[in-house]
Formats: sequence, C-alpha cells, structure tokens
Amino acid sequence: MMKRTPTQQTVVPIDWREEYDHWGLIPAGRETAGARRRFRALAERKGNCAFGRDVPKGMMDYIYRVTVRLGLRNEPLSFMKGTVRRGGAILTNAAAVRELDWGMGKAIIIPRRLRYGEHITLSIDGAPFRIRLMELIVLNALLHLARPKQSPGWHSAFSAAILAHGWKSLERNDMPRVESIDSGGK
Repeated sequence: MMKRTPTQQTVVPIDWREEYDHWGLIPAGRETAGARRRFRALAERKGNCAFGRDVPKGMMDYIYRVTVRLGLRNEPLSFMKGTVRRGGAILTNAAAVRELDWGMGKAIIIPRRLRYGEHITLSIDGAPFRIRLMELIVLNALLHLARPKQSPGWHSAFSAAILAHGWKSLERNDMPRVESIDSGGK
C-alpha cells in the first residue's frame, strides 16, 4: 500500500496580489451618474503611482519625479491613456482627472491620440521654447491636484514656465506670459 503525503494548504489573504498584476476599476466614458466602469491593467508601479501599459517609460520616470516634487505622495494616482472628452468633443491637448471609487485615489487619463514625441513651441516671457506636449498636459493636471485653489490659467502658465525654466518658476510672484507660436508636431 502506498503512503499518501498530506497536501499542504496555504492561506492567502483577501487583499493579496502579485507585483506584476495590479488592476484598477477605472471610469470609462463620460462622468455621468450611470458611467460604465471597467478594469484596466496597471502594469508598472513607482511609489504611489500606477501606470497603464500604454504610458511611455520616459513619462513614468517624469511623472514620479513630479509627484515627489509637488508632494502628491499621500494618495494613489493611476496614469493611463484613453479618450478625453469635454462637452462631447474629443480633446488631444488636455488630461482628464477623475476620482476613483472606494478611496482608490485619482486617475489621470492622457489622450490616446497624443504621442510622446509631439512638441509645441511656446513663447514664455518673450523667449521661444520647444516643449514636449505630453509633459505639459500631465504637469498641468498634477499642478491642479497639488494647488487646487489656483485658477486654470495659473496652472497652464506655470506648467509651461516650469518646463522652460525649472522648478524655481514656482517662486515667482508674477504670472508668466505664455503664448503659442505653433503646434510643432514631431
């Protein structure tokens, strides 16, 4: 007669997950009362930031550094590419910030049509600067989270000034003059 070895049981906690599989319930579509939700894969993590598979690697490092610099380490932030709409129109030059259910933090949706290599030339205080458009709109959204009492014009002007002159721009008392020279392309 063959001896059986007892099977070993392991208890797995209910909130257990592997490092590589983190999923989030992200709002899809418009922000209405009956908005659909769907699970999205958030493949990479850096600190409190989770990133979808379609976010470029260079943006992941940039976003993490910005969240540390702005002091946004207290709540989870999820970054992914998707469709950004305002008033039924699809936008390619703005990010959407959405509150997630169950205290899961915030989701920042980067326009799917926006490519990492797209640049825009802006005149900042009279000097032309060529700036990566994806970095500009993500910094604008993160400045909105870090300093919600400021006006939308303040967020866009200072995000352009930070990308052109560095973080010392936040110490300015006056508003930077920012004008678009062209839409740039690649």
